[in-house]
Amino acid sequence: MEIRRIRPEEISLANRVQAVAFEQNLAELEKQCADQEALAVKFAGPQSTEEPALPSDAFPQRKCWGAFADDGTLTTILDVNTYTVAFDGTQQLLGGIGNVSTLPAYRHGGSVRGCMQAALREMYSSGYTFAYLYPFSHAYYRKFGFESAEDVREWTISLRAIPTTAVEGNIEQLFPGDHLHALTEVYQKATRNWNLCELRKHYSTELEKEDFISQKRYLYLWRDHSGEAQGFLLFRKTDGRVMNCCSGFFSLNDFVAATPKAYRALLNFVAKNFSSNYDSIRLLTPVDSPLQSLISEANKVSCRIYPNGMVRAVNVPNILRSCRCKGSGRLIISVQDSIIEKNSGTWELDFTEGQENKVCLTDATPDIRMDISDFSVLSCGIRSADDLMWMPNVCVENPEASFEAVFYRKPTYLKTLF
Repeated sequence: MEIRRIRPEEISLANRVQAVAFEQNLAELEKQCADQEALAVKFAGPQSTEEPALPSDAFPQRKCWGAFADDGTLTTILDVNTYTVAFDGTQQLLGGIGNVSTLPAYRHGGSVRGCMQAALREMYSSGYTFAYLYPFSHAYYRKFGFESAEDVREWTISLRAIPTTAVEGNIEQLFPGDHLHALTEVYQKATRNWNLCELRKHYSTELEKEDFISQKRYLYLWRDHSGEAQGFLLFRKTDGRVMNCCSGFFSLNDFVAATPKAYRALLNFVAKNFSSNYDSIRLLTPVDSPLQSLISEANKVSCRIYPNGMVRAVNVPNILRSCRCKGSGRLIISVQDSIIEKNSGTWELDFTEGQENKVCLTDATPDIRMDISDFSVLSCGIRSADDLMWMPNVCVENPEASFEAVFYRKPTYLKTLF
């Protein structure tokens, strides 16, 4: 078996593997890939280097890894999508792994593992800090060092449960061809404190070229009394009479609010003006958003909580240098990574608030031992020092160490699907 990057002339073979594995229409898939490639080039321009400079929100190169059988048959593919994301006030590269596909006759032969190892090792050498994916199985991808990422809440709210008291400001309906820069403003305000959120120059390059009205999708923007764009919703009707603001892999819908007042204004607008066409609204929020405080009748609300994908640390020393710690101190962390060997070792982290962290390998006795998957969620702020007792693969060697200064809860939410 040969593992390597797919060449440009082999992309059609990669599309065929994906179409067969996911039972997709090959012609439609080929067109979609061509459209996405053209759109990326349009917004990002030609790239003269292997890795684009930060920040950016469109990367034209499709990084596709493949596994080839001894007879030359392409059996497995794995795509790496490049994103610039925020992490504790810094900008980092994240590799979004998608389209992991194997022809049925070649499954269970280790080809996905080979592609994953090659992709992760190249990410490390190319300056990536994190990897992320949306799994068909969390247990399966834990074998590669991924761990369940932040939780999200999927709300389904009866319009009759939403107060209709007026909120100052104005609602605008946006149509295809209108300038959508206000959406970018709202997105940047809403996500400015979120770890792992994609840093976008355009809210959605695809939305800017779509005739979303013909798709029966509708877009409304709320501006506050000073005229500042603070929230928007993009939805389509599903499940009978549900106003669905949740995105899927093949359709963009959204509900983005920069402030609690923006949430209230958009919900009130929906309840007041759409009750004849819709029974309820469905939207996603970070797990720590107390949306129930804006609802008058909780019996008419349901909420589903689930992990929003899986995250993996790609570069341990870079994360330790970049992470925002509280106060001053030192923590010695032993990390084991079976795929990216340079991450494995005992790392000494010296930190003083307001100064750059100092990180080096050490022979000292560690305060804590963990594998790369646990390090991933602790360093991002998805889990905290309070969760250590619930993490069976973490071994605390020094209970007196200041874990809470390094491992504490932080808002973390990647909204981008790939």
